[in-house]
Amino acid sequence: MSQMFTLADAIPYRETPTPAFAVVQSAIARRPDVQAAEAQLRAADFARQAASAERLPSLAVNADYGATGVNPSNDAHGTFTVAGSVQFPIFRSGRIRADIDQADAVLAQRRAEFDDLKGRAEQEARNALLDLATSAQQIRVADSNRTLAASTLEQARDRFRSGVTDTIEVVQAQEVVASAESDYITALFGWNLARVSLAKAMGQTEQGITQMLEGR
Repeated sequence: MSQMFTLADAIPYRETPTPAFAVVQSAIARRPDVQAAEAQLRAADFARQAASAERLPSLAVNADYGATGVNPSNDAHGTFTVAGSVQFPIFRSGRIRADIDQADAVLAQRRAEFDDLKGRAEQEARNALLDLATSAQQIRVADSNRTLAASTLEQARDRFRSGVTDTIEVVQAQEVVASAESDYITALFGWNLARVSLAKAMGQTEQGITQMLEGR
């Protein structure tokens, strides 16, 4: 006879709906790689603005205050100077144009990298959702087969007790039950793995593993 086994602890399974829009938004907003690419894009945009600002005139103001006289305590008089200047970058147009072109090239590269990472994050999140839905369906099928196998085993035992059949049918039914239990455990493992993959795609790997272990 095949060996019967019983799980010491019930493996948690609770299917919860996960809106695709929320998953995609979380993947874009919370993944560190997407956040890093977005920060680089902002830095490149600021550099582009700084390069363009080189064309603007600059204003400088200098001021000085002091005291003059033979005796600082009695004959000193306050003196001060104020000077202002305005500078126009007339002869730097070529260099400024080169700086702007360089900043434009870096900005275009950072924008392309950011868009690529966003698209990749969205694709990974949608793939993880599909894997989770598929694994949930596999669990439902495995659970149905497990229930059917248990019912078949009970019927085989009833027929054996009634003397209608021999032990061969009971042994075969027990093997089917063991196989159904194994399939269910495999499907449950795949479902939990899909949950971790989804959490990783959303930038919540640690939280996803914690929820899986706690059965939430």
